[in-house]
Amino acid sequence: MNLVIVESPTKTKKIAKFLGKGYQVLSSKGHIYDLPKSGLGVDVEHKFKPVYEEVKNKHKVITELKKAAKSASKVFLATDLDREGEAIAWHVVAAMMGKISGGIKPTAKYRRVVFSEITKEAVLAAFKKPRDLNEDLYDAQKARRILDRLVGYKLSPLLWKKIRYGLSAGRVQSVGVRLIVEREKEREKFKEQGYYRVKANLSPMNEVHLFEAELVSKNDKKYEEKKEHKLFAGNYLVTKTSISSKKQAQEIIDDLSKQGFIVQSVEKRKVKQNPYPPYATASLQRAASNQLGFSSKQTMRLAQKLYEEGFITYHRTDSTKLSEQFIEMARAYVQNKFGKQFVSESARRYQTKSKTAQEAHEAIRPTVVEGFNEAKAKIAKKLGENEVRLFELIWRQAVSSQGAAAVYEQLTVLIKAGPYLLRTGGRTLEFEGWKKIVESEKLKACPAPHGAGVKSMPRDEAPSDGVEVLRGDNVNNEEAEVPLLREGQRVDLKKAFDTEHQTQAPPRYTEASLIRDLETHGIGRPSTYAAIISTIQGRNYVDKDGNYFYPEDTGIVVSDLLAEHFPDIVDLKFTAAMEENLDTVARGQAEWVPMLRDFYKPFEKLLEKKMKEIKKEDVVVMEKTKRKCPDCGALLVVKLGKYGKFISCSNYPKCEYAEFLDDEHTPENEGAVDKNQLKGQCPECDGKLELKQGKFGRFIACGNYPKCKFTKNYLEKIGMKCPDCKDGEVIVKRTRKGRIFYGCSGYPKCKYASWKNPLLGEK
Repeated sequence: MNLVIVESPTKTKKIAKFLGKGYQVLSSKGHIYDLPKSGLGVDVEHKFKPVYEEVKNKHKVITELKKAAKSASKVFLATDLDREGEAIAWHVVAAMMGKISGGIKPTAKYRRVVFSEITKEAVLAAFKKPRDLNEDLYDAQKARRILDRLVGYKLSPLLWKKIRYGLSAGRVQSVGVRLIVEREKEREKFKEQGYYRVKANLSPMNEVHLFEAELVSKNDKKYEEKKEHKLFAGNYLVTKTSISSKKQAQEIIDDLSKQGFIVQSVEKRKVKQNPYPPYATASLQRAASNQLGFSSKQTMRLAQKLYEEGFITYHRTDSTKLSEQFIEMARAYVQNKFGKQFVSESARRYQTKSKTAQEAHEAIRPTVVEGFNEAKAKIAKKLGENEVRLFELIWRQAVSSQGAAAVYEQLTVLIKAGPYLLRTGGRTLEFEGWKKIVESEKLKACPAPHGAGVKSMPRDEAPSDGVEVLRGDNVNNEEAEVPLLREGQRVDLKKAFDTEHQTQAPPRYTEASLIRDLETHGIGRPSTYAAIISTIQGRNYVDKDGNYFYPEDTGIVVSDLLAEHFPDIVDLKFTAAMEENLDTVARGQAEWVPMLRDFYKPFEKLLEKKMKEIKKEDVVVMEKTKRKCPDCGALLVVKLGKYGKFISCSNYPKCEYAEFLDDEHTPENEGAVDKNQLKGQCPECDGKLELKQGKFGRFIACGNYPKCKFTKNYLEKIGMKCPDCKDGEVIVKRTRKGRIFYGCSGYPKCKYASWKNPLLGEK
């Protein structure tokens, strides 16, 4: 009997069915060994030797695997094909050989098999070509795990001491937080500028057909200006015009009305748009976020189910490569379904930029091409509707990658008006190509008939030669049509007008754009993006406003401390270089111990130095105010405390004056305190009642604390009656994690609650 060990219990029955008699298939149920939850778990003095221990509740699994392995003639390790899967395979063998604490040399009894899809053909093919366990991949995973443990375990105590207890730092997660923090700072620094565009409604002489053109230049000097703003993670292009005032715009309009309008040139050209490559992990997460509204964590969970049930290939990959077999199937399907003209002239083979793509073998693609609707029906029955939606996204992207280019006719018309030049134009989809495959159930538009007008296109969607960056999904939207025009033709001005605009600050990150920048800068790997986003939210370093991330105060303070004192830890290039070092280990081109030593020795010295140098009172100061302390006259500052921001005397600890502050109650909004609730004396000792701030918001306490421990609730009113019961007051409350919400003072009789301030009309 042969023993096969996989990661997930979901796979066991399916793989056992494929292999038939003579094989027993068991699951490790994920990792069986890991670094300890408490303690460093790494012997830094002896070649960074990891001290592994059994994962909680895995003893029974390990015992079962050992027992089965004793009687097996061969043990096949069929864990996932990435580094994590390789590490699990090594740990399983180590458990069998009883050498988890030391190095092992797997005997010929233990063989490794990998497959990128759970189909009968792929599984049987993999078992025909088993290989040795790959020690280089295991070393790379081990090095990453140890590196992350060293950074997190060593940096966290510094954060506890210098900011507050319970905080933590992660090697890759800290970079994710910094991206969001720096973007917020860039938005705050950005100075919006107003500007105007001048446009004209025109029509051919003696015709009523109106079309719109925009002013481009005067005496060959362009009105449009483009300026690049340097950001932490790249540049941001801001486009505006030099028309900065309403008066200036009106002067241009008045001057235009005196001119004659003549068509200077009419240019038509063909533009091709090639299909996009099949999805890798990061691009799938971005697409699922943008098109389906799925979080990265949700996308990976759904993809895991689709993979385990055999509907898609392995979903943790940075490769866009497709197997020759799939390319042939896709091309045959497209030709049979849509016609030969919809297949690309030659097979499209996409090049992967990632240097580690050879580990993952293939892009994310469906395991079948034919029977699309049948596959969706099976997924709906076995899994659910969200899995169907994700499968459809993957199927369309992979199959359409073998489609012919879409072809547009691009029209550009320049109109002369004295010293002024105006432009209009648009594009018409002449041949759908790959778009027909993508939108086969949705696309209703057809090519415009000969002689029909060309629909004008938004100016920021103009296609370029070759492959277009934008998908152009709005090609067939309802825009005003541009009539057929010829050079030298006179056109009438019906109306000239201006439109007011404002330059926009760089947008906050969404999950999709954050993953894009992490991937662009080589931060993390396909399997880590969802975990990065989940972790930084779970630590309350960042939060979301709708789909957009913003940094919490704690995230800002932690990120600023790391950026100032441990710049390498949150530096994009340094972190990317560490990823590349791990990749060289995975490729067998470097040893993992020297790599860790090169990082850890200077890091350890810097850590010792900073533990002495950094002063907590400097770190937690977020801003200075112009107000003076009522007790000693020193300037007041805004600090980050255990329960949020508060006002403190800059002369602390000599002066202990402090007052509560948060986003709802600023120094300029001190009237928010209901002083009537502080009237009277403590009922237990006649002491003065004071307003305090705790984990769950404000409360009233006796000023003689700790001698007297009297407390009572403080109703933080917003000046509005409860919209539900009409009797209670709407008050500010906080969740256990400190997030503000609004509720009725009559709770629990009235259960009114709102995340948004009801005074703003949002519930």
